[in-house]
Amino acid sequence: CDWSSDVCSSDLPGFPSVVVTDEGLTRVSHGRALEASHFSVESDRPDQPWVRILDGTGRLMALATRGNAPYSLHPSVVLT
Repeated sequence: CDWSSDVCSSDLPGFPSVVVTDEGLTRVSHGRALEASHFSVESDRPDQPWVRILDGTGRLMALATRGNAPYSLHPSVVLT
């Protein structure tokens, strides 16, 4: 783990996750915020600042932080 970063790869399995819709996947690929209609919650841990964004096959697409609006996410690290 690189101690200068906020996220280590070993942390990833413990982060909550959401599965995005097709529209949500498009928004993620452009770094645009997600609203509740763009994803379904797989696991949630409100104490975690990071959320894994998965596609329908379970592939990790991005890491997001919680947005300002309720039930919104902002893709911060996009892997696609």
